[in-house]
Amino acid sequence: MVEEPNERVFYIPHKPAKRETSTTTKLRFVFDASAKPSHESRSLNECLETGPPLQNLLWNVLVRNRVKPVALTADIKQAFLQVRIRAEDRDVSRFHWIKNKDPSTIEVLRFTRALFGLVQSPFLLAGTLRLHLQNSRTRYPVEIEEILKSLYVDDIISGGNTTAELQGLKKTITSVFAEAKFTMHKWNSNDPQLKSENVVPVDEQQSYAKQLNRCETHRGM
Repeated sequence: MVEEPNERVFYIPHKPAKRETSTTTKLRFVFDASAKPSHESRSLNECLETGPPLQNLLWNVLVRNRVKPVALTADIKQAFLQVRIRAEDRDVSRFHWIKNKDPSTIEVLRFTRALFGLVQSPFLLAGTLRLHLQNSRTRYPVEIEEILKSLYVDDIISGGNTTAELQGLKKTITSVFAEAKFTMHKWNSNDPQLKSENVVPVDEQQSYAKQLNRCETHRGM
C-alpha cells in the first residue's frame, strides 16, 4: 500500500563535513534546512515555528562561573537526536540516501528525531530538558538549580569551590540526565580529577549507523 504524503513535504539536502580537529567524530553528514529549491521558494527553516527562546544567554553562563576556582564542563551526546518528532510532522524531514552502499539504489528516509540545523530544534531540546529537570527538582533542589543556570543548548558550563563539591555535582548530572536517556560526555575541568578518563574517537561507520537508526523508510518509495 502506497502511503500518500500530506501537504507538508520537504527533502533536506545533505553533504559530508570533515573536521580533523574533532576529538570524537571527524566526519559528519550535515543537513541544510535553509536550502531552497528555487529563488521563489521558501526553505524549511523559513516555514517552521521557532518557538520562544528558552536557553540561557551564553554571556550570563560564562560570567557567573568566572569567580569559581574549579571549573566543570560537559556536553550532552547527540542531544537533538534524543527528541522525537511526531509521526504526522516527519514528512518535512525527508532526505535521499544511497541504500546498502549501492549508488544505483536510492531510498527515501525521514528523520524521527529533531536534527541539528532546524531552527526549531533548540526550542524543542530546551523545552524537553527544562521539563525533565523541573520534574527532578524535589529530589535534587540545589543541584537542579545549578544545572538550570549552567545549561547552554546542549552544554553544561559550571564550577565550584572544591573538587569534592563538583564530583558530587558531576555524579548527579550524569544520573539525572541518564533518567531521560541523555548521555553526558566530554567532561573537562582545570582539575584533572574531573576530566573524562578517555576520549575515544568514534568509528565513522558506527556513527552513520547510529544516526540512521533515528530515521525511518518512507513507504511510498
